Amino acid sequence: LLLLALQLGWSCLGIALAPFGGPRDPLDVLLSAGGPVAAATVALGACATLTTVIGTNAALRAFWSDACGTRRAELCTPAFALTALAPALLAAASKDAIFRALDFAGAYPVAILW
Repeated sequence: LLLLALQLGWSCLGIALAPFGGPRDPLDVLLSAGGPVAAATVALGACATLTTVIGTNAALRAFWSDACGTRRAELCTPAFALTALAPALLAAASKDAIFRALDFAGAYPVAILW
């Protein structure tokens, strides 16, 4: 119930701050407002991105555990390291890499992560 209230609150805030005069991205409006609204918007976006990365990492760790035939981390350490290092290197190569990967994945898998 708390998460629903949070989601509804942010949706209402975004709609209320968006001008009705023309097509404008509500996120741009929230960020241009400055102050606590912009800070909270950036924090929310960072948390959303972080939960996507954590969810993907957890799924890859489960995949590698199954592929190695064990759930004991010490027996599958190289695969676990690859799971953590590959996305980190990809993200370090380009600041927009994670967003391009999410765009490539499509809306359905990303919606499931939310």
